[in-house]
Amino acid sequence: MKILISLLFLLGFGTIWSQVNGLVQGNNGKKTEPLYGAKVKLLLAKKGVVTGEEGLFEMVLPKDLPDTMVISARGYISDTVVLFKKDRFLALNIVLYSELLLPEVIVEYKRKSFSISRLKVLHVEELTSNELKKAACCNLGESFETNASVDVNMTDAVSGAKKIQMMGLEGIYTQIQFENIPYLRGLESSFGLETIPGSWIESIQITKGAGNVVNGNESMAGLINLELEKPEKMDRFFLNMYQNRFGRSELNFRTGFEMSEKWSGGIFGYVSSQWGEIDENGDSFMDVPLGSNVSALGRFDYEGEKMEAKLGFNIHEDVKNGGQIGSIVNPYGVQINNTHFDVFTKTGFFGKTPAQSLGIITNWKYQLIDGNFGVRYFTGEEKRGYLNIIYD
Repeated sequence: MKILISLLFLLGFGTIWSQVNGLVQGNNGKKTEPLYGAKVKLLLAKKGVVTGEEGLFEMVLPKDLPDTMVISARGYISDTVVLFKKDRFLALNIVLYSELLLPEVIVEYKRKSFSISRLKVLHVEELTSNELKKAACCNLGESFETNASVDVNMTDAVSGAKKIQMMGLEGIYTQIQFENIPYLRGLESSFGLETIPGSWIESIQITKGAGNVVNGNESMAGLINLELEKPEKMDRFFLNMYQNRFGRSELNFRTGFEMSEKWSGGIFGYVSSQWGEIDENGDSFMDVPLGSNVSALGRFDYEGEKMEAKLGFNIHEDVKNGGQIGSIVNPYGVQINNTHFDVFTKTGFFGKTPAQSLGIITNWKYQLIDGNFGVRYFTGEEKRGYLNIIYD
């Protein structure tokens, strides 16, 4: 009878005062080995033990569970284990990771649609594609509607010619660049703003005041640099269409693709048409000339270990018909035909040290414009070459 009572007493004691065994190891990025002197404690029970030379420990669990076990060691990130009643007599294998091994962190940042660079000496404003989405803009000439620094003025309502004005000065004092290549020079300056749709543009940098002469000498009032969508970041295919009640239709697209490990390319297309006659003020002159525009641009980028290269072409054909409408015997008419073609290359070579580099920028343009203003006919032809070598 005494033996039976003793056995029952021991069984009851084991049910209430059971223990848990465990092994604590440390991982330093190269190997995993037992940790000596690691602290193992229970938060609610306020009791703890220390691991031995082989990283082993034994702990008697209290009656009141669940409880949280905290395992810590100097130089390692602490870990926790929640123990329940079903975990009595459990064998634990715990691995602590060194504090020098930082876990992977994903940092997400939403780029602002408008920002001013604080890292540059010059006052540079940047408009991203998100800023262009705020206005129903269709081409470059309409992309500055939400920006107070740049004004796009109609210089001739009959032909639809537009020019940029900055800081109160005319467009001839403001340099426009296409990825640091001089753009909208000479004959193309009056109608070139309508040849690039807003969906092609990745960002626009606006610099007030006299700019750097590295890429040109026209920036007396300011500098505008256009950055188009890059092939490696472009969507597989993007299509955008626009139609309004005034008879204006537009369609533009872009597509990016990889040709090889080092080569990538992008094709851009743009078609616009003004087919509706508008005379809101009733002066018998069309407020917006009729016409159509077709533009195409292709760019190809190469990224190597010792050099990088960007090359491409740009073509557009523009036809405008404006003037008087209605029952007029001899109406005053305006017709303009504009053809443009250019090829550009940008090549960069890396030196033996990170501070050495050589950049070569080339551009060749051909511009042909002809038409008539009433009974006056005109023809203009322009051939322009550009070479810029920059060594740093």
